Amino acid sequence: AMAVSQTWSLQPEVEKSRTNKLCAKCEQPANCVCSKCRCTLYCGKDCQRKHWRSAHKAHFAPDPLFFLTRALSLPQYRDYSAEEKQENLTYTLLPGRCKGQQTEDRDGYCRLVRVTEPKFVHYIQKKNTGQVGKNEEKEVCSLMGWG
Repeated sequence: AMAVSQTWSLQPEVEKSRTNKLCAKCEQPANCVCSKCRCTLYCGKDCQRKHWRSAHKAHFAPDPLFFLTRALSLPQYRDYSAEEKQENLTYTLLPGRCKGQQTEDRDGYCRLVRVTEPKFVHYIQKKNTGQVGKNEEKEVCSLMGWG
């Protein structure tokens, strides 16, 4: 087996994982990786061969993190909060910029996206069926900060 760089070893598992990744050639679930670049994923040798000839050979480049010969300083990410890890049906993208100092990009994104208020989700469902009253509309607009 090829030795991986220390930097690659320190990457989050989700970055290194091949779970739920698709073949670069046919877009079926992938389970192998190009041994030259260590980036491009394939469902099998046949697709890898076809893709190498048609495109990959001309454009491939080794994954710099995998083959790095010296240690590299990587950003430190904070863990997601329990609330941020929950799956919800709807989210609201907040306007503007983050208030306060963000620790890194993921922190900034987490502060700009929030779970949509259940009242608003219920309102949208009712509005789609034409069952919304004027008072309810005003209340929801106020709740969402729309005036």
